[in-house]
Amino acid sequence: MFIASRIACFIAFCLLLWSGPSAAQQPEVPNLEGVWLVKKKDAILWHRDRTNENNSSAKLEIKKQEGPTLEAIYHWAHAAHAGQDHNGATQARSGHDQLIGLIGWNNEQISFVQHPNRGILSGRLINDHLMELTRVESGGYAVVERLILIRHRSE
Repeated sequence: MFIASRIACFIAFCLLLWSGPSAAQQPEVPNLEGVWLVKKKDAILWHRDRTNENNSSAKLEIKKQEGPTLEAIYHWAHAAHAGQDHNGATQARSGHDQLIGLIGWNNEQISFVQHPNRGILSGRLINDHLMELTRVESGGYAVVERLILIRHRSE
């Protein structure tokens, strides 16, 4: 009987460790809703043009958050001569991408996917007002960019 109770205690202890912290012990999911402005940026596009914070601007607008799930729009604009549009002839001056996202279990990791495009943005929340993201879009119109964003304070 002693051995059976020891085994039962060991199994209960293992289940407790496996289940992780209770909801009461887990930190609150941070509220990321609002506008995040890109302050630092480096990017290379499929046609090898490069952009940065001096010749382009961008912002991430997190429109809706339910717990760890996010809905957002990534707005971007380039100065003249920053690169060709997907048709290869005209200049791509500005645009936006629809995103869905998720905050990781540690409340620091952040991941977004573009839809219907193939882009992925991933990174981390540094603090309540600062995040870093890397954007990767594959395919014929590939883009790779790294971003530092700060939360815009509404007046």
